[in-house]
Amino acid sequence: MSSKYITLIMIYLATGIIYLTAGLSKFSPGNIGNLIGPVDYRKISDSTVFLLFMQGIAVLQVVVGALLLSQRYSVFGLIMVLPMSLGILIFTIVAGFGLTPIINLLLLLLLLYAFYLEKEAIRQLFRKDRKGILFKSPSFQQFPERLVPNIALILIGLTVLVSFLDNIVLNILTTTALLLFTINLFQRKDYIFADKILIFLFLMISSITVNGMLINKMIAKGFYVVFLLIPMGILIYLFRLVYWKFSEKNVQDRQNQVKEG
Repeated sequence: MSSKYITLIMIYLATGIIYLTAGLSKFSPGNIGNLIGPVDYRKISDSTVFLLFMQGIAVLQVVVGALLLSQRYSVFGLIMVLPMSLGILIFTIVAGFGLTPIINLLLLLLLLYAFYLEKEAIRQLFRKDRKGILFKSPSFQQFPERLVPNIALILIGLTVLVSFLDNIVLNILTTTALLLFTINLFQRKDYIFADKILIFLFLMISSITVNGMLINKMIAKGFYVVFLLIPMGILIYLFRLVYWKFSEKNVQDRQNQVKEG
């Protein structure tokens, strides 16, 4: 798999889990953990306008996060998340959410790069035949099977619907959905070993994040292992890019030698 495609997959996985957990944790702050954003926004302000705004943001975050993680429908999540990401960045700056605006800026840059890679699908928005958006998307083309991602999306929707339960059922539903999103990735058969490690790290990071509240109850600050796994994943990804670059160069050199011979 080329570096371009693994990068697109990693962007969707990283931004997807961030937005999904940010949204779900707003519905059930006592059970679902997240990587960025306030866990319980009700403690920030009791203004009705603010609460309604945050609930609307939560719904959008869950929808776009789930779509991004599905890979098959990621381009729809990308189209929805870009304006929302810009709005959240501005809001977090104005509200003074500490380092959150910096993280949101990095997310916005990643999404803009994904937007560039999906440019053929995005252009379809401005043509008469908008039905071709999915078929122009590299993600949709590479993940044709729909059963597994569709079940995962249904589980995420069910998690939101039963969020009033506010118990471990929400963790089970979300973790199962994450497992299905991970299984869905293996529709592709052209991963190298480093790619498989990155996918495994995604499952670990996302599962620990979602179940962070439960983990902390069993192991004090056990959730913080995530902040060791994330830089580890970044280093493996960078190593993968370098390895692939040299591999491509070696293949080209051999092809040139054959032609010269």
